[in-house]
Amino acid sequence: MYNDRAVLESHHVASAWYLLTSAERYNFCSGLSATEFKRFRFLLIEAVLATDLKKHFDFLAQLNAKTVDGEGMDWENAEDRILALQMCIKLADINAPCKEFELHSQWTRRIVDEFYQQGDNEAELGMPVSAYMNRHKKEKSTDCDSALIPLL
Repeated sequence: MYNDRAVLESHHVASAWYLLTSAERYNFCSGLSATEFKRFRFLLIEAVLATDLKKHFDFLAQLNAKTVDGEGMDWENAEDRILALQMCIKLADINAPCKEFELHSQWTRRIVDEFYQQGDNEAELGMPVSAYMNRHKKEKSTDCDSALIPLL
C-alpha cells in the first residue's frame, strides 16, 4: 500500500490527511490558498516521514554536514529549512527518555501495551505475530540489552 517505505509513518500521514479532509470542521487548512495548502501537505509529509528511525542516521549525517563540517544552516535555502523541521519533529518523536522517570515509564508501558495489542490482533487473525509483539513469548534480548540491563 505504501511501497514498503516508512509504512507506519505513511499510514499516519494518510490517516491524518483523511481526517483533515473528511469534514469541514476538521479542516483547519480551509482558509489556505491552493498553493499554501499544497505546501502545507508537502511539509506535513516530510515531517512525519522524518520520524522513520530507518533514516535516523541519514538525517544526522545531513545535519552534521551542515553544522559540524560545513558552513552552518542557510535559512534562505528551503532544503535547509526542511531539514531543520525534520530534526525538530525527530526530537519531539524520540524525547521520551528525557522526561521525568514516572512519565517516561507510563508512556513506555503504553507503547508496550500497544505492541502487545497488535500481536493479539495478528494472532486472532491467524497471522504470524510480529517480533516483540507477543505477550506470551519472551523475546531474546540483544547483546547490548544483555550487557546494559545488569549495569542499571
